[in-house]
Amino acid sequence: MIQVEDTEIVDYIIKNNANVRETAKHFGMSRQTVSNRIARSKNKKAQEIMEKHLKHRSKYKYLEKEK
Repeated sequence: MIQVEDTEIVDYIIKNNANVRETAKHFGMSRQTVSNRIARSKNKKAQEIMEKHLKHRSKYKYLEKEK
């Protein structure tokens, strides 16, 4: 398995507003691993981003609403 720190994953999500699928593809790991790492990190900002992606099923829908 690829050795990636939780902080790297969280930073990538926050910087790029990335969803789980994009993050998993970027780091070459499974979506489940990314989800577990986010939960384990206890970073509120990253968790909020993931909740919004899940709620709207698209990161673009909620971004349009916030404009």
